[in-house]
Amino acid sequence: MPPFAPPILEHRRSSSEAEPLILSQLPNILLYLGPQTGLAPTDEAGRCKVNQVFLTLCDLQNEAVRLPSLLHAFRTTLLTTTA
Repeated sequence: MPPFAPPILEHRRSSSEAEPLILSQLPNILLYLGPQTGLAPTDEAGRCKVNQVFLTLCDLQNEAVRLPSLLHAFRTTLLTTTA
């Protein structure tokens, strides 16, 4: 499947590789690069834990972005039902 949107990583492990590895989605890119750069554990369980923390932060960010509109909808509903 071709990448949908940035960020996109195109990586050739060696100059002799015919096709580069193309990754998109930041958690996927970090899961790939972390062990290679020494910034994440090399064992699978450790990598999964780091990925879990990152995905939780993404979820928190998504909820924080939605919070103002949810509060507005709640206030509007509360005002119309009590009036």
